[in-house]
Amino acid sequence: YFNDINIQFETPLKYAHLESFVLYEDSMQAKPRVAFTDSIHRKLKISYNWQQAHKYSLIIPQEACEDIFGLQNDSIIFNFQTTSDDDYGNIKMNIQFEEQPQYPILINLVKGEAEKEKVIQKHTIFSDTVLNINHISEGDYLIKAIVDENNNGKWNTGNYGEKILPEAVFFFQKTLSVKTGWDIEENWNPSSEDRKRPVLIVKKKEDK
Repeated sequence: YFNDINIQFETPLKYAHLESFVLYEDSMQAKPRVAFTDSIHRKLKISYNWQQAHKYSLIIPQEACEDIFGLQNDSIIFNFQTTSDDDYGNIKMNIQFEEQPQYPILINLVKGEAEKEKVIQKHTIFSDTVLNINHISEGDYLIKAIVDENNNGKWNTGNYGEKILPEAVFFFQKTLSVKTGWDIEENWNPSSEDRKRPVLIVKKKEDK
């Protein structure tokens, strides 16, 4: 479930010796997939079957790349370590509707106050569901449900001129405090009483 490494250069490259890039996995040399993702050669993707709890070193040798102005790179070394399942928490949410929904329901795991809300994970459900939200970093979160009437995968504000109302939004009325290595199980029956966004309670470290 790890993402690829994406590198973006300030200027397009004239050439890049991609075969010279070296990846080490726990001191053993590995063979990544290296390719440009755009036509002007500014965006580079490093793909590999990353394993949990492993140490990696990605080496780009000196002068492996040269841009359109003739500038070459210095030697670059990226050192990083992947996480494991034990570094995250999980949420198991049993969602039951009084009436089965007519439209897709977007379930968002969000963090932060309303004006700075950040969507951490997105899921779509269509009926009663036991939803597993996994690999969550430690912190305080809310669960937000959106009735996706136009099936475009996001909340829409509506249109006053066309008398189209904003899509309905519901919130699970508890802050979910995720801890490393812990699982949270909750039941939710979305109703009209869940239309108001609850106050996000951020617990201090000594409260956890």
